Amino acid sequence: MKEFRNQHYVPQTYLRGFTNNDVDLRNESKLWKLDKENKSIEHKGIGHICNEEYYYSYRDETNKYNHEVEKMFSGFEKDFNKIKFTANCIRNTYLNQNEISWFTRFEINYIIKFIIFQIFRVPKIMDQFINKMENGFIEMNNNDNITQDSQELKNDIKRIGLPIMFDLANPNYQMVQETILNKNLYMTIIPYESKKSYIINDNPILISNAEEANAIINSKTEITMAITKNIALSFFEYGTNKSCRIISDNHIDRINKSFFKNSTKCCFSGDKDILSNLLE
Repeated sequence: MKEFRNQHYVPQTYLRGFTNNDVDLRNESKLWKLDKENKSIEHKGIGHICNEEYYYSYRDETNKYNHEVEKMFSGFEKDFNKIKFTANCIRNTYLNQNEISWFTRFEINYIIKFIIFQIFRVPKIMDQFINKMENGFIEMNNNDNITQDSQELKNDIKRIGLPIMFDLANPNYQMVQETILNKNLYMTIIPYESKKSYIINDNPILISNAEEANAIINSKTEITMAITKNIALSFFEYGTNKSCRIISDNHIDRINKSFFKNSTKCCFSGDKDILSNLLE
């Protein structure tokens, strides 16, 4: 049986698109990691980035690990390389000034589901989710004269809460999915001659208008994801669907600063200098 011990809250197949080794996988792909707190930069394999042991798994009543949430994510992530391939085809076709063939409706729905999962699966949200449920569990335990240590408590919260939290049939997910689907989608691409590239972080979905109540489902909210180091996708209110545009180097720097600000602890890039420039 495969052991799902090393679990990523930003998928490796996603991280790989920001490395300089996206095709040749004989050696482990690596990224430069910028730690925001101590402002250090180190080179790390993506297998050891944005990961925690048994992050989505929990022990069941027989004390065996249940990996259903992690297996669900692993199965869902298999199609991400197809999305990257289509995105790169659109970029190359556009830069060569040929007529583009846009994402299919199936692919757009997949991108939206990927974004929704990625918004909620990172520690910034997961930790809030567990902390909010903790008080309720402690109160129930006190009423029933049950004593649990912090690890047991966290395990029970994950066991009961995570299957519900990551159920796409959940009405809250359906509402978010429908809202994003009704927005316009555009692709921002970096030209061949540019030496710039997008960074990625440990909280990679950028939600502008985040100060608004219910920001994700607000019609004016723009949701941006850098899908590779050369391509970003945005869902927003205004504009023309199926739209591409080439981005300037100055604009790339501004977006990367937004990704840096949006990160929780770390940012990553295949280019060390790009991360160094963020510290200036």
